[in-house]
This record gives sequence, structure tokens and C-alpha cells, in this order.
Amino acid sequence: MRPLPPSSAGLLRWFTRYTRWYLRRHFHAVRLAGDPPPALPADTPLVVYANHPLLVGSPALPPGP
Repeated sequence: MRPLPPSSAGLLRWFTRYTRWYLRRHFHAVRLAGDPPPALPADTPLVVYANHPLLVGSPALPPGP
């Protein structure tokens, strides 16, 4: 396996700023599928990974408020 090429510090800074702006503007809630939702202690970190966007109103998501 070949090693990864070096990353660009400037490009990483730009992408980080853009991602933070985009998430603040477009993400208003996070919903977890499950019945019932998993019970986690308040001090337990939670990592949510989505490999593709789900559209509001799709059968996979309940209707928003």
C-alpha cells in the first residue's frame, strides 16, 4: 500500500471553514432512526456517520416540526 500524499494546510483551512459555515446554515437537526432510540449516558460521546444525505420528507425520515 502506498503512503498518502502530503495535505495542503491552506486547502484544509478553507475546507474546515466552508464545512462549518455549511453545517451552521443547512443542518437544523439530527434525527436517529430506531425504535426506541438508543439510551446513552449523558457523558458518553456520540459519533454519527452518514455516507450520503437524506432529504427531509423521504421515507427514511419522519416529518420535521
